[in-house]
Amino acid sequence: MATHHPGGESKRRVSLIVRISLALFATIASGALAWTLLGSHTASRAASTFNEYPTRLNPWGVALDPAHGNVWVAEPNCDASPVCPATAPAGAIGRYKMATPGTNSKTFAAPAAYNPVFLRLDQTGNVWFTDPTHNAIGKLNPVTSTWTEWTVPTVNAAPYDLIFDKNGNLWFTEILGNGVGFFKPSTQTFVETKTPSANSAPYGITKDALGNIWIAENGLSKIAMFNPTFTGTGIIIKEIQIETGTTPTPHLITADSAGKIWYSEGFSGKVGKYDPVLKTHTDYPVSAGLTQTHISGIGVDSTGQVWFTDSLAARIGALNPTTGTVAVIQIGYAGAHPHDGLVVDAHNNVWITELYGYRLGEVLASISPTPSPTASATV
Repeated sequence: MATHHPGGESKRRVSLIVRISLALFATIASGALAWTLLGSHTASRAASTFNEYPTRLNPWGVALDPAHGNVWVAEPNCDASPVCPATAPAGAIGRYKMATPGTNSKTFAAPAAYNPVFLRLDQTGNVWFTDPTHNAIGKLNPVTSTWTEWTVPTVNAAPYDLIFDKNGNLWFTEILGNGVGFFKPSTQTFVETKTPSANSAPYGITKDALGNIWIAENGLSKIAMFNPTFTGTGIIIKEIQIETGTTPTPHLITADSAGKIWYSEGFSGKVGKYDPVLKTHTDYPVSAGLTQTHISGIGVDSTGQVWFTDSLAARIGALNPTTGTVAVIQIGYAGAHPHDGLVVDAHNNVWITELYGYRLGEVLASISPTPSPTASATV
């Protein structure tokens, strides 16, 4: 059943971390070049390669609205891993202008018991989100500040990441329900399909240029794909073993312009690629030498560079798949925890969220990695 609540600005104030001074330096070692950029919240966008802007609450998922020049951020007000604590206050959704994200933003405070985690925009500008804590998907109408949620039929399914298909229907992963959900906005109806394997814990979801939908199964060393149907029924989920002998935990997943599928591999410190034509997978180590690493967010820019976040190491990375080399931006606050929020815009600017840093980060200029002896691909 849908419930409606008027929007409004919350009175709750959240402490922000101390501003960090801007510093830029390069370190050259063993033929590898890495950039470490300490973010400044007061620096102009033109003065720094990496800028940070305050969010109101813990930021998680991020989505772009290029038609209106907006960056939208889900702010669940907790660490939704995969659900918030029962005591977590209501979250919010933030809107940030791409041109002036530090000064022209707006927070849409959620009603009580709403904790948005991932989000996508429909063709009319409504912001759709998942709320795994309350086993629901929802919609924010930013024009009227109206919030709506629909409860997923399977109890405790925990809807997580979401994507629209070419028909405007919504598909989402059910991380605790081991399934894929479908929601048709025009009829407000659900269809749910279980994955072939138990304990698959579907996490990220994406679609390729052909319209196929891909998911990352966090509970297994697998990704999966299916061809969406108009009604949500009759889909056939095909699982693909991405690695044997080790246990990477695929998190988020995306497709590049050539049809290759890319996914982050969590604690393994790797980024993975699957070629649907050749049916081969390739692993790229991107965290060599680090004892604390967790590769979470992922995106590909128009030059083919694969961007990722490393939440435990507070880093943003760019992988050159041709050479296997990596360049890194080190966030100034070690506890920033850049996690699942990462998206690349049409100008190859990269937007990330810092869960514990209460920041929206922006990489303005692409990084061209130079050879690194520790970043070689394995097939």
